[in-house]
Amino acid sequence: MVNNNLLNIEDIEIEEEEQTEEKEAWKIEDLGGADWCFRKIKEAEDNFNEQVKYAKAEIEKYQEYINKLERQKENKTGFFKYKLQEYLMARQEEDPNFKLKTMVGSANFKNKTTWDYGNEDKLIEFLENHDLIDFVRVQESKAINKSELKRNMLVLEDGIVTDVNGQIIEGVIVNKEKEFFVKIN
Repeated sequence: MVNNNLLNIEDIEIEEEEQTEEKEAWKIEDLGGADWCFRKIKEAEDNFNEQVKYAKAEIEKYQEYINKLERQKENKTGFFKYKLQEYLMARQEEDPNFKLKTMVGSANFKNKTTWDYGNEDKLIEFLENHDLIDFVRVQESKAINKSELKRNMLVLEDGIVTDVNGQIIEGVIVNKEKEFFVKIN
């Protein structure tokens, strides 16, 4: 079911052009005008939220379809890969050097190694004790604990940061700005 209130991309582009033409210099003259602006903001936000909700629902449907196709592909290819593996193993029992190769594709086994380091602290200790320190990487990193710094420092009117004893903390300054915001009830 398609909601007729939902706009398509072309409608949005046309509407944006019309809104640009309609924006003439005007001022809010009273509380009624301010109230009208708040309602228009709420209307635009509600419309936006509805459009996003609809788009996300459509995206979710397509993602479910893609996931279904991927599962079907995995089932099909998994079956055929198993059959190729079965065939290759049987042929390699007869001839250990057999390589499965056709004009369309090839299949073979490759040796794979994985290293399990177990207890890394124990390994590091061993390497250090046996003069193999070239294999030990020392990582030392310093970072500012910003949340603790903000909590324990004082900010003066001009944005300078000091500790509780009044010592100026170099390398940091706090910029104070006014930020306009609108809240719709």
